[in-house]
Amino acid sequence: MLTLSKVVYNKAAAPAEPQEFTYFNGKEFSVEKDAMDAFEVPYNAPADLIFISNDENVATIEEDGNGGYVLCGLTAGTTTITASWDASELWLAGESTFTVTVTEPLKEAVLTMTENLSVDIAKDNTCTLDFLYEGAAAPEYTITSSNEQVATIASNDAESVTLNIAGEGNTTITLTVTGEGYKEVSATCEVTVINSDISEVTIDFSKDIFANINTTNSNTYYNSETIEKNGVSIDFTGKFRQWKSQDFRIYSQAFTMTVTAPEGKVVESISSQDANLNWTGNESPAKVSFTPSSTITITSITVKLAEAPVYNVATPTFNLVEGDYGYTLEMACETEGAKIYYTEDGSEPTAESTLYVNPVEVWGTPTIKAVAINEAGDASAVASFSEAIPYLIDSFMPLSDFPDGTAVTVKGAMTVVYQNGAYLYVQDANGSGMLLYGTTDATYANGDTFSVLKGTYTVFNGLPEITGYVISDVTAGTPVEPRNASLAYATTMLNSYVKIENVSVVDNTITDIDGNKVVLYDRFKLATILSGENIDIIGFFGYYIAKDGKESAQFYPVEMTATPAPDQAPILIGGSEFQGDRLELDYAMEVTFPTIEGHSVWYKLTAITTEPAENDIEAYAEVDEEGYTRYEGAFNVDPTLHNSLSYYVQNDANGMRSEVRTLAVGISTGVSLIEAEEAEAEYFNLQGIRVDRPAEGGVYLRRIGSKVVKVIK
Repeated sequence: MLTLSKVVYNKAAAPAEPQEFTYFNGKEFSVEKDAMDAFEVPYNAPADLIFISNDENVATIEEDGNGGYVLCGLTAGTTTITASWDASELWLAGESTFTVTVTEPLKEAVLTMTENLSVDIAKDNTCTLDFLYEGAAAPEYTITSSNEQVATIASNDAESVTLNIAGEGNTTITLTVTGEGYKEVSATCEVTVINSDISEVTIDFSKDIFANINTTNSNTYYNSETIEKNGVSIDFTGKFRQWKSQDFRIYSQAFTMTVTAPEGKVVESISSQDANLNWTGNESPAKVSFTPSSTITITSITVKLAEAPVYNVATPTFNLVEGDYGYTLEMACETEGAKIYYTEDGSEPTAESTLYVNPVEVWGTPTIKAVAINEAGDASAVASFSEAIPYLIDSFMPLSDFPDGTAVTVKGAMTVVYQNGAYLYVQDANGSGMLLYGTTDATYANGDTFSVLKGTYTVFNGLPEITGYVISDVTAGTPVEPRNASLAYATTMLNSYVKIENVSVVDNTITDIDGNKVVLYDRFKLATILSGENIDIIGFFGYYIAKDGKESAQFYPVEMTATPAPDQAPILIGGSEFQGDRLELDYAMEVTFPTIEGHSVWYKLTAITTEPAENDIEAYAEVDEEGYTRYEGAFNVDPTLHNSLSYYVQNDANGMRSEVRTLAVGISTGVSLIEAEEAEAEYFNLQGIRVDRPAEGGVYLRRIGSKVVKVIK
């Protein structure tokens, strides 16, 4: 397949007067087979250039459609191309020839090499890194070291490179291989040189950066990272973050730092001038566990090393085993016949200490030390175990009794309800909600279920959460609907997935119909935040304690919708809907309203005089603050007693009301009884029941259109 390169034109100066055009004379060009290269000519060359190839099967020159030319390589070989042109104001007519060679394309070579290499200068002055080249039969090698104060190139053969180690530090070894008929290829190896003879290593967080830390985003939190320097490895587990060229911050929760010394060394002490990290002993790895009461800042950590003593008995090992209701600690020793003795108060174990027989129950943050002693009385190195043991619980309810920074394992049915970045909300089988906070690559959906959750319970600015969490495999399930809730329960339903209805939102404050107020905090950056009255919001109750100690209940919305008001209900006079704004009657009429599911009708009659209106209201009828009575059945409107009837419809679930409709009530003028002859007359008895065939001599109510009169048939 032919490939076209970008055309680049030669900006040579144009001749001042007509002359011979000799640009192509004696030139040689080359192009790869099945390739197209830009064919450069002066920008003011003759405009009518014609190129004729002596062998068009080898190469041709074609116009590129943009005023330029391309050289097309078709078959490996050589051809002569003649360029000709007519006379112009700048050039004399003429022609010239040049040579084009088409070559076979270079093959792809493959080069693999050791990517990372660590060398201890205390043990080795040289080292070898291996590589594999697949390409030309007799290639040429070029090898360089980016830092010759660390390592220099001693020699190489076709499979390896030998380095002379010069000093501590890092260097990049670059190997470049070229071979006939193949493209050039390169590979690199990062070489780190340490010195295990050193007795002290200081981690300076203004210079020593974690390999995987994102230092461009100071808001990124981490739960586990490792930093290495001069053979000392420090593993951090907990909630922390590091700011580039600043400091290392640990947040208030269970935190563990494990320091591993180089081979042949043990950790003698760990210290920091910024925090209570002081530790002494003689072991590797050395583990320091603690729970800071508040955020602590560390600028450096110093680790002192000592020569590891030689023991005839293997150091005991520990294995933490999770049971149905708690954890036990198993101990073992590889030396046959050796017995293990341990203490639980942090003291050094001896043959007089407790003999290990069965796994030991552990909880909280124990400090267990163990030593193995053989039949000859030889003792091993002392092993220490001090970790925060998770509490086993079956729901989120007990968490409120735990101190901040408690490691927990929750076993029971749990369901995901919402995820947004580092925020993952779940609920247990009882419907209690919990926030799982931390960076994760996993994506979860509402309804996903799981049965095991491990992490650290903490309270961050007043809000409970579980950090550094790990959950078991999830299974897709039925999405969870939010529960209806009142703002009155904001502080007792923290992290719960709820819906609050018919509230007002003004200046980031939510107020419900009972006057309860909660701060609206747009934690998840919704596209639209509504304000005003009659709003429904789905989201989570939260809490926040500011630096000045001010506390506030909050609500984190995930969805906001405006709630429509109920529609007005029709009013029925004598069983038929009444139209208009004035009710003209000759005598009292029975009024009814249709039943609307989930809604109630409230009405109020206004008396003509200051005397109370006769509403036919039972003593136990429900009346609101504005004097409206809850409609429970038919009532009478009397034009001699009442001058208006007002009513509205209320949504019983959220309290929203329709607009109030008011009908003026008056005595019929008589003129209004005149109706079109074609209007149909309807008859009702005095109880408001329609009568199809009125009996002679009976007293009835006759309605024609919207007008009602009393008649004797």
